Amino acid sequence: MNNSKNKIICAIACRLDSSRLFGKPLQLVGNKTILELQIDQLKNCKLIDDIVLAISKAKGNEIFIEFAKKNNLKFIQGDENNVSERLRKAAKFVNANIIFRTTSEDPFKFWEMFDSSIESHIQNNADITYPKNLPEGTGFEIINLKSLEEVMEKGSKKDLEHVTNYIYRNPKKFKINIIQVPKPLRRPEIRLTIDNPEDLILVREIMLELQKNKLLLSLENIIKVIDTNSELKKINKKFINKDRKWL
Repeated sequence: MNNSKNKIICAIACRLDSSRLFGKPLQLVGNKTILELQIDQLKNCKLIDDIVLAISKAKGNEIFIEFAKKNNLKFIQGDENNVSERLRKAAKFVNANIIFRTTSEDPFKFWEMFDSSIESHIQNNADITYPKNLPEGTGFEIINLKSLEEVMEKGSKKDLEHVTNYIYRNPKKFKINIIQVPKPLRRPEIRLTIDNPEDLILVREIMLELQKNKLLLSLENIIKVIDTNSELKKINKKFINKDRKWL
């Protein structure tokens, strides 16, 4: 439990719509959905006070409301494309001033550094904090509500959808705190987010290997599984997003 004067919320923006793979957060990896897997990892974090689903109000997304109720999670609804407004609404809903942001289509997160990263964010009085050079899809961002509101005031329509691009484009306006992760985990060439069917195949194969060998779901073990299987390395290599550095 976070005992500081700050209140920290994990806000997860949820929507079904995707041109490449429909309903990504609710796809199964092992016996759990991607969203369930992520929430399990978030519950390892002692400093997050609340988890709130920031659900698109577009038709069809009612399934996330059902998910929230089933899993005893708080939720809000908002504009499909204005993700920043949904995250702000989620923070206001529980009176939080710091937003721990993850994206709903990522089954594996670097949960081992959630708490220490939040501590670093607060100690450094940062506007935004993120871990650098992790495998794509395993990272996270920690954003002050005031900084998010500045994005909403001054950013473009596209910035409102992508949330933090405005901050990274304006490093003189914002204090950006970069977390250096252990060297063996600096593997940005590995893709572990879900955007295409091939991504889903890969993470399912990784989960099978972890379960078969009774390994903890940790980023270190995930990387070991990939490094010892040349076929896994090839599955989604063509989809690496060189511009996505933080989530």
